[in-house]
Amino acid sequence: MTPGESRLEKPTESEAVPATDESGGKPNLDDISIKEYFSTGEFRREVARQVGGWTGIAESAIPVIVFVAVNTFTSLYPALIAAVASSLVIGAFRLIRKQSPRQAINGLFGIAVAAIYAAKTGKAVDFYLPGILISYAYAVVIAGSLLFRRPLVGAVWAFFGNIGTEWRKERRLFRMFSWLTVLWAVVWIAKVTVQAWMYLAGFSATELGIARIILLGTPPIVLLIAVTAWCVQRSNARQTVTSDPDQDPAS
Repeated sequence: MTPGESRLEKPTESEAVPATDESGGKPNLDDISIKEYFSTGEFRREVARQVGGWTGIAESAIPVIVFVAVNTFTSLYPALIAAVASSLVIGAFRLIRKQSPRQAINGLFGIAVAAIYAAKTGKAVDFYLPGILISYAYAVVIAGSLLFRRPLVGAVWAFFGNIGTEWRKERRLFRMFSWLTVLWAVVWIAKVTVQAWMYLAGFSATELGIARIILLGTPPIVLLIAVTAWCVQRSNARQTVTSDPDQDPAS
């Protein structure tokens, strides 16, 4: 496999993969170039697999919704038990469907840490503090990757595509992923800072939960992923036109 290629799943027959190579034989469909990686939509599918699709996004919000609802109508400890139980049910449901439980396990760990801390302090609002601190740690990692000239968005993209570090040698890709990493860092810091302000300002656990579900949790992440996928696809389309001088610009 040459630099700039990635080992991914075989594309379908309808995808834009040449039927033969220069020697007249069939190409190795296990190797897809960077250009084909995006033109066939493999990048979008890989991102969807990593976040679990719309189902995975919904599942990530369920424990918080359960906590807010139970805490509103009962008290702290039943709400903590219900939140942890909902995470366990989600994990079991994914196993029954023969899906990877990784996302559910990660979610369960976060919910368990939050529940233990809130139970220790006896304050429902403290259910959100571990998540705020962890999110700030993520923000430091995202911003720090720029200081070391290893923009995290590009590194994650390269990890998904198994393409090594060749992308950093292409100025166009490096600049694009640097700006995307800046965007992720700014949005991430902004949303976490709003949560931290609400926590310190004395907002109730219900208000913090509603804000997290509707504005400060999954929605910004979905938007960032959509913007990232659009930028990558647009960059790839522009590169395709540039590398094909015989293509009619009006077509």
